[in-house]
Amino acid sequence: MFIRIRRAGFREQIAYLEGVFAFVSKKKFVLEGGPITDAEKNARKQKLRLIVVAYPFALLVISLGVNLFLFGVQPLEPSLPTREIFVALTVAAAGLLANHSWLMTSTELTRSRFELYATPEEWTAAGKSRSQADQKGLEELERRHNTHRNATENTVYFAFLGVVFALVSPPAFAAFV
Repeated sequence: MFIRIRRAGFREQIAYLEGVFAFVSKKKFVLEGGPITDAEKNARKQKLRLIVVAYPFALLVISLGVNLFLFGVQPLEPSLPTREIFVALTVAAAGLLANHSWLMTSTELTRSRFELYATPEEWTAAGKSRSQADQKGLEELERRHNTHRNATENTVYFAFLGVVFALVSPPAFAAFV
């Protein structure tokens, strides 16, 4: 069975919806028949702030409770890392080092290709100014700087979490994943 749509009804529906939107846009938010006061708006904002701040902590407490009591996950026991975990972290660190090396190389190749310089002294020695540089080259250089900055920030977090991870003696499979 096919459903038949009337074209005239479609235009009437659009006109009706436009009227509803115009009416709603002129009114304040309505709750239980009256407009919302500033005090109610502030109370709602305060409640939302509390939810946003408390949510991660509540989620952590709930997840710990579920893991400990429902699934029987045992608490962590800190100890020195095993050889397998040390090898896994070393391989990951080598990968991060290779990434940084490539980012450094890519940055220098971009500087070379667009004749850009790192310091004001280099610009002066070349007899050029930054304002004369190709805009596309400056954008490419900025893009590589942002990528390198992001990789550096991620490396700091990786190092911190890697040390914590290694000290809680995870299974070797988890370290390689």
